[in-house]
Amino acid sequence: MGVVSESTIAALAAAAHELRVLLDAIPAPVFYKDASGIYRGCNQAFEAYLGRPRAEIIGKDVYGLSPKELADVFKAADDALFASRGTQIYEARVRYADGTYHDVMFHKATFLDSFGNLGGMIGTILDITTRKQAEKALAESEARYRAVISALGEGIVLVSRERAVLACNPAARAILRLDEAALLSGADWPLVDDNGAPVALADSPIARTLATGRDETAVVLGLRHADGMRAWISLSTRGIGDADGLPTSVVASFADITERRMFQQQLEHQAFHDALTGLPNRKLFMQRLDHALELARRRDERVAVAFVDLDGFKAVNDTHGHEAGDRLLATIGKRLGETLRGSDLVARIGGDEFCAILTGVADQAAARSIAQRMLDVIAPAIDNPSVTASIGLSLFPDDATEPSILLRQADAAMYRVKTRGKNAVGLYATS
Repeated sequence: MGVVSESTIAALAAAAHELRVLLDAIPAPVFYKDASGIYRGCNQAFEAYLGRPRAEIIGKDVYGLSPKELADVFKAADDALFASRGTQIYEARVRYADGTYHDVMFHKATFLDSFGNLGGMIGTILDITTRKQAEKALAESEARYRAVISALGEGIVLVSRERAVLACNPAARAILRLDEAALLSGADWPLVDDNGAPVALADSPIARTLATGRDETAVVLGLRHADGMRAWISLSTRGIGDADGLPTSVVASFADITERRMFQQQLEHQAFHDALTGLPNRKLFMQRLDHALELARRRDERVAVAFVDLDGFKAVNDTHGHEAGDRLLATIGKRLGETLRGSDLVARIGGDEFCAILTGVADQAAARSIAQRMLDVIAPAIDNPSVTASIGLSLFPDDATEPSILLRQADAAMYRVKTRGKNAVGLYATS
């Protein structure tokens, strides 16, 4: 065997020093072992991890450095790596020398000696405690979020840019009456507009937010369920994320406002309709008359206003009581409504007074003919020969062009009928 020169020894020492400097510069613990599992080197970070100086580490195996239960785990992992050769990555929870526990990830790889035989392994330990804590905190946050969303009475649905439902809470499924599988598989929502016409998801506020990036708030839409039941929701949208200036998804939140909507409709009906007969009241009558006159101007048509007043009605209340009088008014209102055309309107404007809008009448004779039919259907409803009806007519634009003036003229024509014998029809222009 030849003698190793001093220069070779010096070069090897320099290389060993450089290797140690490089390893010590690595902040993560690094170690290497021979093929029998004996530690042959490590860096300062590994010394700090074990709480031992390098001199107490080199030459020992895992049983010389770790408790038996932990050493068994390390030995089994090492044996598996030596058997398979290559690389090995796994996570473990270990106790550092300072007594603190850390989540770590071992990265290990085998290496060959100069003869191509298994030389040993090199490994590093990455501290992933912070990442694990963040993952745990995120998981707990998501669990709390899911619990809150699940407990909400408001429906929450997450929709992708491709209009696919990504998630939904129980309230959304209950309000839409669709199970989770149906929603996630792209089932049509039972959306309808005010007229009951279907509203596709592609035409909904959700699609508009996806297309424009603008949020929408409290959009009222109807729901028409398979059993025919009608419900109402108030829907709001908010875009999430951004791709080319547009949301990548949308959160849709909606509440069932069926009861509120029905209450509002009831209030609106009460505000514009007579409680006894259900007919439009004076306020709604004047609105509809103004609208009818505007259409007539554009179409160059005539509109007649008929003012109906019962003759001798007070005697019904005095003789038979107000309930009998109310029944009579309700019957007359119903008959007048059934007699007129769909384009016409009859209203109770107070007491025993009714008014009608007769649209598209050709002339005075046509208006008188319709009014006479009204008089004819009123008579059978009155089971009292002393009670009759008087009707006055005014025409647009012949007599006036303003709604309030036409109503006063029809009223005046009705009173002239009363003074001339009652139970007849009179025109303002000829009365």
